[in-house]
Parts: sequence; C-alpha cells; structure tokens
Amino acid sequence: MPETVGRNQGKTEFIKQALFNDEFANAASINDLWAESGRDGTISVSLVNKMRSDMGLTGNLRRGPKASSGKPYTGKKRGRKPKSAQAEAAPAMESGSAAGSSPSFRGRNARLNRLVDVETDIDRLLFKVMAFEGLADVEDSLRQARRALYRVIG
Repeated sequence: MPETVGRNQGKTEFIKQALFNDEFANAASINDLWAESGRDGTISVSLVNKMRSDMGLTGNLRRGPKASSGKPYTGKKRGRKPKSAQAEAAPAMESGSAAGSSPSFRGRNARLNRLVDVETDIDRLLFKVMAFEGLADVEDSLRQARRALYRVIG
C-alpha cells in the first residue's frame, strides 16, 4: 500500500504544536521556531494570541529575567508605607520597642507622632466647623491652635 502524503502543516497547527510543547511560548518564540523549521514568512501576534486563547493559555506572559540595575537586592520595599502600617508602628514606637535607637530618640519620635495626630484631629475638626454658617470665630480659634501646634512641632 502506498503511503499517504500528509498535507503541509499550516500556521495554526504549527502554533498548536508549539504551545503544546511550551505553554509559555509567545509570538516571538513561535516565530523563531517557524523560521528555524525553514518556513517562509512570519506568524502574526494576533494569531498566536487567538490560539493561546482557544487553548486556555491566556494571561500575562512573563518576560525573561530583567536586566540587572547594578544594585544588589536588599529586600526592602520602597515608597511610603500604608496608613494601616503606620498606625500599627506608632504604638510600638511609644512603648520603646524600636531596636537600635537611643531612648531619647524614641521618646522624641513618639512625642512627634502624638503631636502630628493632634494636628490631624484639629484639621478634621476645622473642616467640620467650616460646614456650618456663623462659626467663623471657632474656625479662627482652631486655626490659631493649629499654628501654635506647628510652632511646637517645629
């Protein structure tokens, strides 16, 4: 019996096979495989993404390792801490549990935190008073108290 000659594998079947072998393959890697197999042309990104979707492989593809910035990883997160983390840290600082800091520094830092909390409360109260008509003298008094607090905070 003569062997049947198979139909030329198309792009869709090629992509399916490539994604079966490597589910994290992206359009660039599939195009590299396509060129290595000696085929002409390229495979579009949209066809690769459509096939990934049809096979249930959608989602963010991770790129290769990022280029090193030259700085060693310290494990520290950058940026401002969330307010909830700051609120939890304030009682710890007041109790003197900050490791490696002198007692006078801990006391000064705790006092500053409490003064900033008072200033925040004055601001909130000032905005509430501003919502009422005829309380201009109360507004002025609160502003004076806040200015006096600024002088203490320094």
